[in-house]
Amino acid sequence: MSSPEPTKSNVNSERRVEADWWAHPIPPNVVFGEGFYCESAQIFRHLRTTKLRAVVLGNHVSCYAGCSFAIGVEGTCSVGDFTLMNGALVMAEERIEIG
Repeated sequence: MSSPEPTKSNVNSERRVEADWWAHPIPPNVVFGEGFYCESAQIFRHLRTTKLRAVVLGNHVSCYAGCSFAIGVEGTCSVGDFTLMNGALVMAEERIEIG
């Protein structure tokens, strides 16, 4: 018996969201799991941290309209598996954990 095919994301290998109006890709310090859905890479426009794993998004996380990650220079954020975010403003100067 073969293993199931991994769930696909709407983010391509160049870290660009399919049919996105925002000109920039998802930043390299954003890590996301299998099945990640992102309405627009614009949600990371206020990401100020340069930490290696600044934002870690679990498997099957969905980020819809109005979400924004405003993470400061020393901040990090993690979002657990199967979390749906819609209109959430996530701000941290240190650390936020969701899910």
